[in-house]
Amino acid sequence: MTNPPIHRPALTTALFDFLVAGTGVLLGRGIAPPGGGWPQGNSRNGPWVDYAVLKTGQAVTPSPGLPERIGRVRTSWQVSYQITSHSTAESLSDILAQTLRAVVVTWDGDLTLDGVGWTLEEVDVPTLGPPERDDSTDPAHWRVTDAVSVRLSRDRTR
Repeated sequence: MTNPPIHRPALTTALFDFLVAGTGVLLGRGIAPPGGGWPQGNSRNGPWVDYAVLKTGQAVTPSPGLPERIGRVRTSWQVSYQITSHSTAESLSDILAQTLRAVVVTWDGDLTLDGVGWTLEEVDVPTLGPPERDDSTDPAHWRVTDAVSVRLSRDRTR
């Protein structure tokens, strides 16, 4: 019997789509989205556009608190993500981050990932990052990086 891991790319796509639909925030997957920030890296080429970036982190099984059955299919996972919000001021970056926080924790229900049914058990934001100045643009901008934890279990009824 094979025991493949959760199909994380499909989970990440589902989370990405949920955040875009729920917030309307310009979101990139792993990198800044086209059109986000200062055009061509500086303010002389147009106005700033707020954006956020979703990055995939580590996934572990069994999910903490959910025991695994030895010799059986993997029944639970905890998958971590980072969401980094970018804006032109310290306070604005934290407000953008709060918009994403408020929506991500409402993600729930059932998912089918590569033909396997899963139930979202808990979506949490265990770490709120501090606003940090980012000097990679001219002028500088601000960013906040929050941790997101997604805990899910295999649906044995589907």
